[in-house]
Amino acid sequence: METVRTIKGFDNELKCRDFQYEIGKTYTAEGKIEVCSNGFHAIRNDVNPLLVFEYYAPVNDGKSSRYCIVDCSGEIEYDDNKLCCSIITIIEEITLDKLHELSQAWVESHSNKIENGDGSALRGGDGSALRGGNRSALRGGNGSALRGGYGSALTGGYGSALRGGYGSALTGGYGSALRGGYESALTGGDGSALTGGNGSALTGGYRSALRGGNGSALTGGNGSALRGGDRSALRGGNGSALRGGDRSALRGGNGSKFCGGKWSTFFVEIRDDNGDITDLATAIVDGVKYKENQWYEFNAEKGEWIECSAPDNAID
Repeated sequence: METVRTIKGFDNELKCRDFQYEIGKTYTAEGKIEVCSNGFHAIRNDVNPLLVFEYYAPVNDGKSSRYCIVDCSGEIEYDDNKLCCSIITIIEEITLDKLHELSQAWVESHSNKIENGDGSALRGGDGSALRGGNRSALRGGNGSALRGGYGSALTGGYGSALRGGYGSALTGGYGSALRGGYESALTGGDGSALTGGNGSALTGGYRSALRGGNGSALTGGNGSALRGGDRSALRGGNGSALRGGDRSALRGGNGSKFCGGKWSTFFVEIRDDNGDITDLATAIVDGVKYKENQWYEFNAEKGEWIECSAPDNAID
């Protein structure tokens, strides 16, 4: 019996299409196997692993998605970049970093690999693997894996994995995973996962997960999860989870939750149904009225800040 080892995405509770899975368990589907109708789905094992982001972006509905290595067997049907099987075993959960490693390995083994030294200007199509030295300019299509040294400019399409050294400028489409060193500028589309070092500027679309070091500037859309170090500036849309270090400035829209270090400032924009700002509420973490590392949200009806539990999509 054929067994295909591949990757499957899940929601934050390890569910897919409302079916609950557990690590180490095997499941069997009854009846005729048909893609998008009956059976267990996963991405094909002959495509870039990051294509799992098409079904489960790093952040979905304001919560982090989860990914697992799975074995698919029994009756198997293939369609486009996914498969459907009658028997599936959930082998182990993997991190985003591991998923990026698998993507890098896949791209390098399935495409023309281009590698060059400092100051290179490289451009590849979909699924390219480009690696340049310092101050390189790399551009790849969808599902590309780009890596440059310090001062590089990397641009990839959706589902790309970009990694640059300090002072790099990285731009990816939706569902991209971008990682830069300190003082980097990272821009991702919806559902992206961006990580920058100290002094970085990160911008993501809605439901993005952004993490920067000290002195970072993070901007996310609605439902984003932002975390910065000390003296960071965070801005999220409605329903965002904002967490900063000491002396940070956190600004969010309706329904956002805030957590900051000592002398951080919270700003919440109260908007009407037309999206116009009707009020602005603020709070300062002074260690007395508002405590360090405690989550707060603004109750518009009472006109006051109240303590709350950490949101599910908060970045630890």
